[in-house]
Amino acid sequence: MRRTHVDTGYPVYWPSDPEGFLLSSAEHASWVVLDDDGHVIGHAALHDAKGDPAFGPAHELTGLPAETFLVVARLVIDPDAQGTGAGTALLDAAVHHALAAGKHPILDVVTTSPKAIAFYDARGWTRLGEAVIEIDELPDLTTIVFAAPGLVGHP
Repeated sequence: MRRTHVDTGYPVYWPSDPEGFLLSSAEHASWVVLDDDGHVIGHAALHDAKGDPAFGPAHELTGLPAETFLVVARLVIDPDAQGTGAGTALLDAAVHHALAAGKHPILDVVTTSPKAIAFYDARGWTRLGEAVIEIDELPDLTTIVFAAPGLVGHP
């Protein structure tokens, strides 16, 4: 995660507790991708939507409750593994798990991450709006909230 932070700026602010950042109490499930030598090169999680900033725009658009959604979170890929399909594999695992649980996946991306935004755009995710993440004693982060294909237009 530190290599990704240095290379891409994600996470934007280095957490005081990196393990706690990855292992959130809101976690529903998580996955890692290993390289051929068994080293972790990527991580993704699904979090409960209640209290997550991504939920606001999803709720405003659909009127659906938080229990309808799971948030794809902490999708981190080692810079040397970007472009190898590891990120897509993690995203696909999270989406499949959410749908199998009867939930719709949503996520948010900071507006200062054009590569990540392009990643979700290229995979057909729908932009729902923006959300602001407030972090104690740090500048707020503006994010774009996305929904996996298929949400928009459903009552």
